[in-house]
Amino acid sequence: MRSRLFVVLAVAITVMALGVSAQAGTLAGSKHDLRSTGASAYKGTSDEICLYCHSPHNGSTIAPLWSHQLSAAGGYQAYTSTTMSAASNYTSGVSAACLSCHDGTLATGNLLATVNGGVDIGGIVLGASTANLGTDFRNDHPVGISMTTAAVGDPTMNGAPTDPTVVRTFINGAITDAVECASCHRVHDNTIAFFLVKSNAGSAICISCHAK
Repeated sequence: MRSRLFVVLAVAITVMALGVSAQAGTLAGSKHDLRSTGASAYKGTSDEICLYCHSPHNGSTIAPLWSHQLSAAGGYQAYTSTTMSAASNYTSGVSAACLSCHDGTLATGNLLATVNGGVDIGGIVLGASTANLGTDFRNDHPVGISMTTAAVGDPTMNGAPTDPTVVRTFINGAITDAVECASCHRVHDNTIAFFLVKSNAGSAICISCHAK
C-alpha cells in the first residue's frame, strides 16, 4: 500500500512538473515577452513578465485579471458574408483584450493598474507591423460569435468543436462556445508559430469548426 501511494505521488508530481515546465518556458522569449530583457520589439522597463497584461489587483474582468486599458476606437468594420448567421462582437468579448494592443490604437504600456511603479514602453504602438490588425476586420476571421448560433441550419459547420486543444476560450474562468482570438491562438505559448493552439497542417484548425 505504501509503495503504491509512493508511485501515485511520484507520478502526480512528475505530471505537475511537466505541466509547469511546458508552460513556463513558452511565453518567455516570445513576442509577448515585453520585459526589459524580453524578445519583443516593444520593451518595458520592468522585468516582470506577467504584469504587462495582468495585475493581481484592480484588473478588468474581460479577461483574467486583465491589466491593459481597453481600446476606445469603436467603429470596427466587421467581416460579413452571405452565409453568416451570427454577428461579430469586437468590444465585449475576451477578444477585446487582444485588440487592446492589436488594433494599433493604444500603446502597449497603457495599463489599468500599476505594479512596482508601473511600466513604460515609451508610448509605442504597433504601427505598421504585421501584429497591427487595425480596426478594419472585413478581411479577417470574425470573433465574438457563438458556434452554436453559427451552426444552426448550416451544414458547412461542425457545431461547437470538441477538440480540447481548440476550445480554449475562457471568460471568467468558464469555457464558452464563442469563437474568439483565443480559439485559434494560445497567447502564452508560442511553441507553434503565431501562437497557434495546434498545427494547422491540412487546415486542422479550420476543419475543427468548418465541415469541408
